[in-house]
Amino acid sequence: MDFQVRYDYIPGSYLYIGDLLIQWKNQESEYKNALLYLKIIDLSSNKLVGGIPKEIAEMRGLRSLNLSRNDLNGTFVEGIGQMKLLESLNLSRNQLSGMIPQDFANLTFLSVLDLSNNHLLGRIPSITQLQSFDRSSYSGNAQLYGPPLEECP
Repeated sequence: MDFQVRYDYIPGSYLYIGDLLIQWKNQESEYKNALLYLKIIDLSSNKLVGGIPKEIAEMRGLRSLNLSRNDLNGTFVEGIGQMKLLESLNLSRNQLSGMIPQDFANLTFLSVLDLSNNHLLGRIPSITQLQSFDRSSYSGNAQLYGPPLEECP
């Protein structure tokens, strides 16, 4: 199987439209705007560096995002709460910093969360689903506090 992805930037937009060309068993199939149909992204353990691209938040049909075990830095993507269908988010073992955004309240389908081993700080937002995750979801962030972790040191 061979595939090619072509990305076009739409001026005035933050969305990249990708066309996907798949060649398999001597047949070609082309999918227009393939990024709009992605449900799962797993780029774990790929030695990625830099910040998380802000365009990720535009992928509102995404159900699972795994960027764990890389060297990503910076803060959370602005507008991550727009990804309302997100069920699984794993950003563990990176160098992410800053606070967990309040718009996580919009991620009502989130059932798997791992933000461990980063440099997150501040109080975990008092949102029901964030308190329901096991403390291991937040471990390794020395300056993060609030339920389900200990109170402010």
